[in-house]
Amino acid sequence: MLKKYDELDLNHVARHLAYEISMLEHAGSLLPRLSPNHKNAYVECFAIHTRNLIEFYFSKPLERYQKDDLAALQFCLESDPWTKTRADLSKDEILNFALKRANKQVSHLTLDRGEDASVGKSWKIYLILERLRELYVEFLDKCRPEFYKILKEELPDPVHARRKE
Repeated sequence: MLKKYDELDLNHVARHLAYEISMLEHAGSLLPRLSPNHKNAYVECFAIHTRNLIEFYFSKPLERYQKDDLAALQFCLESDPWTKTRADLSKDEILNFALKRANKQVSHLTLDRGEDASVGKSWKIYLILERLRELYVEFLDKCRPEFYKILKEELPDPVHARRKE
């Protein structure tokens, strides 16, 4: 079961969310320019942070959360619930693909990694980045004002200007 909003250290959470977003952006921006020798490490970095952010934005049944898990729904007002406004993951082709790919390639050993997995082919990096950026903007529009202020300090980025005040 997730902790309640008032039980969370918002500064701590904002730092972790900013870290996930920064690492995803960094890995995604470098991947297309890297030599094959360096690409594997950045593919793994990209996959891990993609997976973490997808799981943050898309809720699972409450009984499947651990006590220390974080989810976007914790930071949104109950009057404007996150779960009712954002898209359904099963209908989001890009992120559904990314989550399955990350689960197969990074999270555990499987025979279904694919022959091209080691060089990061077919990851659709730009599409995944764009979709996660869209979700971040959507999240900013829905999150509580006090959390938004803290997050803005942790992740000073022009995307914050898009928030509807």
